[in-house]
Amino acid sequence: AAMAARATTRVFISGVMQGSTTKTRSVDDLMSQDYRAHMSAVIRRCLPDAEVLDPLQYMTENFPKELQKSKGGRRGLGGDDDTTRMLFGAVIDLARASDLVISNLPTASMGSAVELWEARKAGRLVLTISPMRDNWVIRSCASHNFADMEEFERDLAAVLRRLGVLPGRLGCF
Repeated sequence: AAMAARATTRVFISGVMQGSTTKTRSVDDLMSQDYRAHMSAVIRRCLPDAEVLDPLQYMTENFPKELQKSKGGRRGLGGDDDTTRMLFGAVIDLARASDLVISNLPTASMGSAVELWEARKAGRLVLTISPMRDNWVIRSCASHNFADMEEFERDLAAVLRRLGVLPGRLGCF
């Protein structure tokens, strides 16, 4: 999929937030999100002018009141189903409107699967980082899958060149 002609490339960082957790009433219940800053740094080495979009940061900045709707006074994830649908829809729209979606999937993620599917349907470039190379969502949506974070760090520039995102550049490290 060709990337849209735009002054700034928009890169959406997808990845596991809830995973298979059965209780996520608060952002404190999410899986560790430390990978997002690391992925952002790797992306910026290759695409220094990119607008890197983190959905958790996007929701925090754009929907603070909706996120505070929680039970028990903890930092919330949207207290009712309508708010949850609205927040999820906003994140999916952000992924769909991005030029490139890169998803960290050490384990399965239903939300990430929807992001990848919708981005691919919209003609966006999708890359994944996952040991689940036989997973149907990864096989159906990703133009390239990195086996792990180390391979992502090492090979992102070469993959972006092969896919036409970095024409003529020798590398980013």
